[in-house]
Parts: sequence; C-alpha cells; structure tokens
Amino acid sequence: MPEKIELPDEGWAEINTSLTGADQKWWGAEADRLKRANGTARPARQAPDPDNPAQMKDYPAVPAELTSDDNYAMFDALIARLVTSWSLPFAPSAWNAGWRDETDLDIVNVLDSAVIPQMRRLQGVVPKKRSSGNSATTSPDGEPAQQGSTPEP
Repeated sequence: MPEKIELPDEGWAEINTSLTGADQKWWGAEADRLKRANGTARPARQAPDPDNPAQMKDYPAVPAELTSDDNYAMFDALIARLVTSWSLPFAPSAWNAGWRDETDLDIVNVLDSAVIPQMRRLQGVVPKKRSSGNSATTSPDGEPAQQGSTPEP
C-alpha cells in the first residue's frame, strides 16, 4: 500500500512501500551497471617502484565505486520506480536527472528523504522493531529468544 507524503507548497506524493525480491535485484543491477559505466575500477597491475625504478611493484585492483553523480542517478531511478502518483505536473515514471535539476530543491529533498527507508531495505538493512519497553530479546516471530541463540534470517 502506498504511503502518502506531503510535498512543499501543498503538494503530495504516494510512495510504494511494498517491495519484493525483484525490486532488490533491480537495485543491485542498477548499482552494478553504474559502477561498470563510470570507469572508477582499476585492474591489478605492475609498475616500476617510484623509490627504486629497477624494481617492479605490485599495485592491487581498485574496485569500482559509485560516484556522486551515480548516487543521484540511483535516487532518481528509485523515485521513478517507487512514486505511484503525485501532484507534480508530469508522470512519476518520467522523473529523471533533468526533472531533479528543474524541480524546487525543497521538493527534491522531501522525495529523496521519503525513499531512503525503502533504499535501505533494498540494500538489505532490516528495519529495527520498536521497543515495547521490555528489554528481553525476542526471536523474529516475537517469541522470547533462548539465551545464547541467534535469530534466523
């Protein structure tokens, strides 16, 4: 069921909070695609040692990372995927970097903040359960956990 949020200047948006494993696979594939495309990865290599050019030095591989532009692209893709409807004058699925650049920053910040909890879920972060005031450890089904046991995933 979508969660309705208020946007500045009396606008609104509905964010899909019902995610599936397919959404998580899409999220990972999108991150991988951006990392491959941005050129930040470096292969392992050998090169002359700057301190002793007669010796070769091994330099380890550098894994690809998401850049700042990639992070904005991830937010834009997530907004386009999760916003089901809103009061803005264009379809949510049309949200892209161009719209980010043209939309009031207060609206952009509210949309980004609204999708962060879903982004964390897609990254595998399990939301914390609210404390009922009882400090006893519980299992995933809410039953008291046995001492020394670990909860099942």
